Parts: sequence; C-alpha cells; structure tokens
Amino acid sequence: MKTMVLLVGLLGTLPGLSQSLVGTWKRTGTLINYQSGKTDDVQAMMTKSMPCTANITYEFTGNGLLKTKIPADCQQMMSAMAKLYADTRYSTSGNQITVVSPDPKLSPNSTYTYSVTGNTLIMTLTYADQPKMPNPTKAKTMVLTYQRQ
Repeated sequence: MKTMVLLVGLLGTLPGLSQSLVGTWKRTGTLINYQSGKTDDVQAMMTKSMPCTANITYEFTGNGLLKTKIPADCQQMMSAMAKLYADTRYSTSGNQITVVSPDPKLSPNSTYTYSVTGNTLIMTLTYADQPKMPNPTKAKTMVLTYQRQ
C-alpha cells in the first residue's frame, strides 16, 4: 500500500502530465496577438486604468462551475460588465476548455486550448476557431495567463 501511494505521488510530479485546473486563479496576463504581428498586453492596460482588477480571482470548481470573484473596491467600477463576470459553467475535453457565456447576447460561448504547468494556467483562444466571437480588432489569438492562488 505504501508503495502504491508513493508511486501515485511520484507520477503526479512528472513533467508533461496534465495537472488539474480546479482551484482559484488570478489572471496575470492577457496578450492579444493581431494578424498584423503586433501584440498588446491588455491585462497591463486594464490594471493601469483600474488597479482593483489585479485582485479579481477565478475559481474553477470540480463540478464545472467557474466563479469570478470581484473585490468589493472594484464592484462598482465593474458593474457595467457584471453580466459577463457572472458565475458560469465550463467543461473540458482533452486540452480544450469550453466556457459557457453567462450572457449569450453579449458574448458567445468560447473554447480555449489550455495547459496547466506547476502554478501556471495558460488558456489560448484562436479567433479563427470562434466565428461567432466578436473580433473588431482583427486579433489572431488571445492568450490568458493565470497564477494559482
């Protein structure tokens, strides 16, 4: 029995094995890569204009619920976008995560490629794969980076 527990523990630490995204995360980067080759760090711009957004956390529960936790000092500022930050459902299949839109009239469901390595979660949305996703800036991809809390 001790050998089995040790083996399972060691396998969980090997590089390349998928780690769970279940847990609480803080977004640390939002890179928009445009078709022109230009890249913008939208997270840095948003944090500069609304510093409280740096403390928003995202909890992926084991039962498929994504909870966005907005700090009290940020709730009024974010009230116009409250529908987009409502708790919502998500599902995974392989390295794909689909997030169900809390308000499909404002934004469609979205599917990302994701990976978890150590305490880092990276989710990549490829706009060509999301024909219903609004893309007024002609972005190619959006890469979201999170740190486990």
